[in-house]
Amino acid sequence: MRLLTHKTLWLLLALPLAGCLQIDVSIVLQQDGSAVVTERVCFSQALLDLDDTKAPQLEPMLSKAGAEERIKWMGEGVTLVSHKVQEGDRASRESIAVYRVNDLDKFIYVSPFLPQDGAQHSVALKTRFAAPLRDGSSWEHIGGWMGVDFQTMPDPRAVKPTVPKTQPDPPPSPREVQMVRELRPVFGDLLKQFRLKVTFESYAPVLKASFGWRGASSATKKVDLVDFAPDQNNDKYGFPWLDNEEIMLDMLRGRLNSPVVWDHLGGWTNNPTLPVMHGRGVVYFRPSMPLFKRFFEGKTLFHHGKGNVPAKFEEIGYTGVDVKPATTRPATGG
Repeated sequence: MRLLTHKTLWLLLALPLAGCLQIDVSIVLQQDGSAVVTERVCFSQALLDLDDTKAPQLEPMLSKAGAEERIKWMGEGVTLVSHKVQEGDRASRESIAVYRVNDLDKFIYVSPFLPQDGAQHSVALKTRFAAPLRDGSSWEHIGGWMGVDFQTMPDPRAVKPTVPKTQPDPPPSPREVQMVRELRPVFGDLLKQFRLKVTFESYAPVLKASFGWRGASSATKKVDLVDFAPDQNNDKYGFPWLDNEEIMLDMLRGRLNSPVVWDHLGGWTNNPTLPVMHGRGVVYFRPSMPLFKRFFEGKTLFHHGKGNVPAKFEEIGYTGVDVKPATTRPATGG
């Protein structure tokens, strides 16, 4: 089992001395199906000043050239609207990049971090529109709802392995477990000022998110896909996230999808102290007029107990009036 690459280990050891690392990404859907993506990346100045030729170079991740370079991996019709680098809080530097996405149905978000050493587990976030014409069998969606489907995918910049992996990693040996335990306090210090947040915002109130969402009883337009601040989050027992040894051991081994970690995420929709970690699922809302014309106009919807009905904008569309989410078929004129 490969616990840590050299570069990962360097970053792990350097960050506790250097301070914060923060990434905040906002994906805001427009009524015409385009989107504005705002990305804020922040490193402490001390980390940027560290001189180690074997370490990942962080300064290019803040640069305009780096932001422009990533566009070619983000799908068709993506442009950089603005970019600036400025001084941040607590002796840090941050970049703020704003991207215009012509069609969110073709967008792939790739982070500023290049996959290291041909890492196979680096992921990107792909978005596609969902426009169901039939009610879900278990009311997971309603025919005529509009949705954005978020899916993780291999980072397109990652080098594919020459020999495909067919067997899962073997369980860690006692020696490897001891190594991880010894590194856990260092890793905990690293995460004390770590922030990672990815938020989707619709033009209309959210009707449902397949993975759940906070603010479901209100007319919120925002859904957090990721909201991880380990020095502020708690585990399911209400104790600090960083104090839970089982969680920290799995995270240090790169097992964010482990049963231990996910067991502590249950109930996050009603518990703001728990982290949010979702990379896939569909967020539903009412179609705007441009999206209605694109996906529903002239088509037939199927509703349970009602059968086939023509799709009508006045019944399923978003007219600019924000209402609380429906639990069944959308009410007229929302």
